[in-house]
Amino acid sequence: MTPLPVLLALTAGVSNMLLGAAGKQAERADCRPAVVPVLMLGTVAVLASTLLPFTRGGWGDGGVWVLAATMGLLYVAALQSMIAANKHCPPSLVWSLANLGLLIPIMLAPVVLHESWHVTDIILVLAFVAMLGSFRQGMRQAGEQAPGARSWWLLTGVWLCNGLLMLGYKLKAQSWPAVGTVPFLVLVFGCGALLGALTLFRVHPRATGVEWRLSLLMGVAATVANAALLGAVTLPAVVAFPLVQGTALIGGTLLMAVRFREQLNIWKIIGLCCGGLVLALAIVR
Repeated sequence: MTPLPVLLALTAGVSNMLLGAAGKQAERADCRPAVVPVLMLGTVAVLASTLLPFTRGGWGDGGVWVLAATMGLLYVAALQSMIAANKHCPPSLVWSLANLGLLIPIMLAPVVLHESWHVTDIILVLAFVAMLGSFRQGMRQAGEQAPGARSWWLLTGVWLCNGLLMLGYKLKAQSWPAVGTVPFLVLVFGCGALLGALTLFRVHPRATGVEWRLSLLMGVAATVANAALLGAVTLPAVVAFPLVQGTALIGGTLLMAVRFREQLNIWKIIGLCCGGLVLALAIVR
């Protein structure tokens, strides 16, 4: 096994970890959820477009453009939900749900992708439920306010939108394999930035300095993560995905716990372990 793909996989995981921490910082800095996603997605589209001369693959037909526009809207919704959820919930819970959106393509695979379910999927779903229960108990033990109805809707949005995005990438690979990865990323993030900009009529569109700085940081982190992942996929899936998602999930949770002084107790640690079990089962299924 050559060291470069491993290094790229770790780079992608660390970049995703920084992306999650920057999203939490955006909430702490009172950045507007409607503004930050537009700036971040626009940054990724511009930076990804600089890679076009070095990549292969076409731009596809109308179908892939519709998929890209849909995924762009999902990115806007996922980022807005994450920033809003961080205001009411522990960052470890929000970030775990964002990474474990991979359950969505697994559950929809028999219908959308014509894949069969596995016996381990039952254990996977039970571990996911145990993770949520452990985090809830850990919040109570830490004296934190349990998520209310609105918070649970936001957390559901974080999980659902990230999961549907993963499903979108699987649909692209299955239905439009000839479309280049970088052109597709430019389409997705460019459409997301343009469509997200249409929601700015409700707020003052001029971004503050903090919103610009954090959006640019998130955009750079997302670009590096996607670019590094392109080089890491030469590794076997059983190696690449544990490195990328495992680094992002565990490292990101610990980073945010230290950076934002979240109290980790035995129940939250159990929740993290359940999340790691879900990740491992999803990878080896």
